Amino acid sequence: MKINFFWDKIKSNKLFFKNFSYLTLVEVINLVLPFITLPYLLITLNKENYGLVIFSQSIVLYFLIIQNFGLNTYAVKEISTYLNNKNKLNSIVSTVIIIKIGLFLFNFFLLYGLTFFIPVIGNNKILFYLSMWVCLFDVIFPRWYFQGIEKMKWITYVFFVSKTLSLILIFALIKIPSDSIKVPLIYGVGGLISSIAGLYVVFKIDKIKFAFQSINSIKQTIKSSITFFISDVSVAIFANSNKVIIGATLGMVDLSYYDIAEKVISASRNIPLNIVRDSIYPRVVKTKNLLIVKKTTIFMSFYAIFVIVIIFFAAPFIINTLGGGAMQKSITILRIFSITIFTTHFSNYYITVGLWSMGYEKSFRNLMMYSALFFFILISILWIFQSMNVYTLTSLPIFVDLYLIVHTYLLYKQKKILNE
Repeated sequence: MKINFFWDKIKSNKLFFKNFSYLTLVEVINLVLPFITLPYLLITLNKENYGLVIFSQSIVLYFLIIQNFGLNTYAVKEISTYLNNKNKLNSIVSTVIIIKIGLFLFNFFLLYGLTFFIPVIGNNKILFYLSMWVCLFDVIFPRWYFQGIEKMKWITYVFFVSKTLSLILIFALIKIPSDSIKVPLIYGVGGLISSIAGLYVVFKIDKIKFAFQSINSIKQTIKSSITFFISDVSVAIFANSNKVIIGATLGMVDLSYYDIAEKVISASRNIPLNIVRDSIYPRVVKTKNLLIVKKTTIFMSFYAIFVIVIIFFAAPFIINTLGGGAMQKSITILRIFSITIFTTHFSNYYITVGLWSMGYEKSFRNLMMYSALFFFILISILWIFQSMNVYTLTSLPIFVDLYLIVHTYLLYKQKKILNE
């Protein structure tokens, strides 16, 4: 009877498990490529050039946030809400794409202007221009659409083609340190080809019709997504700024030490986090069932503790395998960073899925803004006491996460969200 009950639960949630499986494949693909190419790129490009590539990617991530403007989260919520209204879907898709195109052009000219004022960008402007492929990919591949309709298989196909092509080209074309400029170009080619396939699915197979939208419709979408945008900016401040700060103040070599540790942690933390979060979010939006969030949080917190223990003891082996003897500094960074696997999983589902799905976008925005402010306070303290180094900067996300956990608990208690 227990087996039959378990099987019935799987069948009743068939779409969820299907999407969960596809998202797992996407994240595994994202995991495999960096760890296959990382040792090769470190040796071929050297730590300085590799760090510069990572630094350019970190800067461009801020442009990507501007371009997203909260639209990715807003679009998933809207599409999952109006799933059976074809005219509304046409309008949502068209509006989001139009806004993203406009923001991409804005970003391009913004980067052009920065080449005259920031030396590291001006001296490596071709590298930064080519790194903008991420923004172009975001325009022409509507991942948010596939998430909203809960058909993640297309995302899986697109990412598989893109990552496989990039993997082949990395080993075929990157031969000397000066080839660092080819790295973003290679990723861009793979992303462009696969994203065109994604557009074909949207407009030919799903028969979504693109149409120019009224100014009022565009204004309303921007107004509705601005809360998500402010939240994304705030998150990026304490999630991405470490790389920029390390590269700008400590140098590209320290950034390469930090990056290899971060990649390991991202694989262990962000991959399961993104899979689970993206799988349950559309479901919680529809059902408003926070019990899903509670069970997910408990299960993933136990997973996090298990992984932290493994990383702590296996850190020397992991770093030596990926970076060799020259990257020993990354061992301590990796061990410190591993604590965020628990803190992030413990807080993230309640913060993102819970608050968004229950309609508390503004509360989420404020929470992220306060967290960003807290991050800047911590940076200021390190700077005042001249304690800014790669180890102290690695520790900052832990303290930000702890702040988020406490603040989120108080927020839920104040608004009685769990009782709704």
